Amino acid sequence: MAPVVAGAAIGAYVGGVVGAVAGAALGLILGGASSSVLLDEKDSIWYTDAKSWGIIVIPVPPFVQYLPKYFRISAYTLWDGLGIGNP
Repeated sequence: MAPVVAGAAIGAYVGGVVGAVAGAALGLILGGASSSVLLDEKDSIWYTDAKSWGIIVIPVPPFVQYLPKYFRISAYTLWDGLGIGNP
């Protein structure tokens, strides 16, 4: 329930009642089934990033960001600018 309440509170601060409803819905989606996909064998969500940062082109605006060249969440590699691959 905490992601729903947090999403509603942030949404209410940003966009009033409509923002609260949208934030609660987003909190429900991200706090429920989608987060269970990211859990490892010890029920943890973790990430790995590179110490090497650079300009990376990503598919969401703004398209060019200064980000780590390697970023992985649990079993999913989001981008691999270093050519490391999946461990």
